[in-house]
Amino acid sequence: LQAQGVLSDEHAIGITNNMDWREPGSGAPLDIAAAQAMLEGQLGWYADPIYGVGGHHDYPDSMKRLRPYLPAFSDDEKYQLAASRPDFFGLNHYGTGFVMVDPATKAASVTEQGIVQGQSAWLYGAAWGFRKLLNWVSRRYGPKTPIVCTEAGWSTAASSALEAKYDVGRTMYYYSYLSEAHRAITEDEVHFVGFYAWSLMDNFEWEMGYEERFGVLYNDFEEGVDEGTPGPQTPVYNPYSGQVGGECGLKCSTSSKPSTARASAQTRHVKNSLLWLQRLWNTSTIPDPARFLAASLGGDICYGRGSYSKGGGAVTCALNLSYPGPIESPAGPRGRAGRGGGAGGGGGPPPP
Repeated sequence: LQAQGVLSDEHAIGITNNMDWREPGSGAPLDIAAAQAMLEGQLGWYADPIYGVGGHHDYPDSMKRLRPYLPAFSDDEKYQLAASRPDFFGLNHYGTGFVMVDPATKAASVTEQGIVQGQSAWLYGAAWGFRKLLNWVSRRYGPKTPIVCTEAGWSTAASSALEAKYDVGRTMYYYSYLSEAHRAITEDEVHFVGFYAWSLMDNFEWEMGYEERFGVLYNDFEEGVDEGTPGPQTPVYNPYSGQVGGECGLKCSTSSKPSTARASAQTRHVKNSLLWLQRLWNTSTIPDPARFLAASLGGDICYGRGSYSKGGGAVTCALNLSYPGPIESPAGPRGRAGRGGGAGGGGGPPPP
């Protein structure tokens, strides 16, 4: 695209891959090798050929040994990969696990024993793992390669806006992960240039639908039930047999199935994690999270039409609210946004 003039040299082109950190479960050589093989076998599978390791664009050696059926790159393909190396390294990252090898069977497994878990069954957060992964990428693909975390976040259940507002797990996730990212920049000299939080608002999360909440805005999803969605007796497709058989069962009776009839009536509400991220953005510092762990921090800030009254009394919502709190910087005010959320609207925390 750049060669054709569609994109200028000022445009940055990259690719994103997903990887959780894999820490050796012990100092045993088998555990160390297995952890490295897992990193290479997932992230290195794609990143090694695309970004190159020491100028060599090919699959990791560990993959070639463990998977001898892998195709081979031709010399011309390696040349093309080197000539088209992306401008930045995109990285989706959520959690960490320990790798252990059974000495008898030599089988490797991952355990998250001792690591805090989010709402999602697969999510185990450890900020130190994020820092280690940033260092692994920097050392493997070059210290000058810009790294952007294109996705990271935490899931926490909530049944009302005020329950969601008290957002300790997500607030501490972003605080600890960005603190470790800052250390990777300042102490380890990792060229880390960007971080994207997943996600702005609660949304449809893959096979979990609306049951798991990753947003820094609470979405009420209270617009009725779609009667056309699958029920407990609905036949389901078995991807392993290729046949339709069996019934959906309990999963189709407990999953949230919002109707589109009243989708425009949805309201969204600010969680304390959003107030913390806003403070970070406006001050270019990592804020002390203590103030943002208070359940009474501000009031319910509601975006939408009409009012919301589930728990804690009614609050008037609006579509034209500005930032959910004051705008301050260490050098002084940069303007102040509206703090109200209508009749019950609160605001962000006071300036530090």
